[in-house]
Amino acid sequence: MRVLLVNRALPCHITGGLERHFEDLALGLAARGLHPHLLTAPIPEEERERLATLGVTHHAVPVADASRYSLRYLREVAAALDRLLAVERFDVIHAQEFALGFWRPRRSSPPVILSVHGTITSETPLHRDCRRLLRPGQWPWAVARFGRRLAFAPLWRRHLHTAARILVDSEFTRRDLDRDFPATRGIVRCIPLAVREAPTAHVERGDARRALGWTGTQLLTIGRVEWQKGQDLAIEALAGL
Repeated sequence: MRVLLVNRALPCHITGGLERHFEDLALGLAARGLHPHLLTAPIPEEERERLATLGVTHHAVPVADASRYSLRYLREVAAALDRLLAVERFDVIHAQEFALGFWRPRRSSPPVILSVHGTITSETPLHRDCRRLLRPGQWPWAVARFGRRLAFAPLWRRHLHTAARILVDSEFTRRDLDRDFPATRGIVRCIPLAVREAPTAHVERGDARRALGWTGTQLLTIGRVEWQKGQDLAIEALAGL
C-alpha cells in the first residue's frame, strides 16, 4: 500500500504532540514494510536524509511559516497536492486536521482518511459546554482569542464530508462529532493515542514515590500551561479530593 501522510509540520518545526504523533505514524508504517510519503512544510536537508534512511520520503509545501495555518499554507498545500498526485500514485491520503487546506479531491483521487484531534471549538471557551461557565465580560475575550477558529468552520465541514474515514483519539471528540456533525456517524473510529514503552527497568510504585519524596495525592500534568489545557480545573478538582 502506498500512503501519503499530510500535515503542516514535523517535530523539527514545532515540538508539539500532533507533530510527534504524525512522525510516529510515519515511522511506524515504515517499520512495517510500507514506504510512506510525507507532505509538510520544507525541512532541513539532514532531516530529509534521516527520514529517507528510515524508509520515509518527504515532499515540501513551499511555505516559510510552519507554525500556523496561514492563508498561504491553505492555498499552497492544495497546489502541492495536485502536483504530487499528477506524478505519484497513492492508495490512500491520511491528513491531520486542516492539513489539506483548500484542496478538493477529484473522482480519481485516493480516498482520504482524516485524523481529528478535536472539533472546531474544542479546548476553547467557545465550545458549547464551556460558554455557560464564562463569567460576565469573558465572551468578548473568548471571541478575540479564539474566534479565528470559526472562520475555518466551512473548510472544516467540507473536509469532514469528503473523508472516507475519520479517526479520533478520544471518546470526547467522537461524542462532539456525533452531536455536531451527525452525518459522520458511520465513518468515525476511535483510536486512543499510545505511548512508547521506555527501554528501562520497571520501577515499583512505592519505590518511585519514596525516591521522589512524594506523600499524599500528587498531580502530574504534561503540556503547555495555558487556558486550553485546564490545569486550573485539575487543581480545583484535586483540592476537593
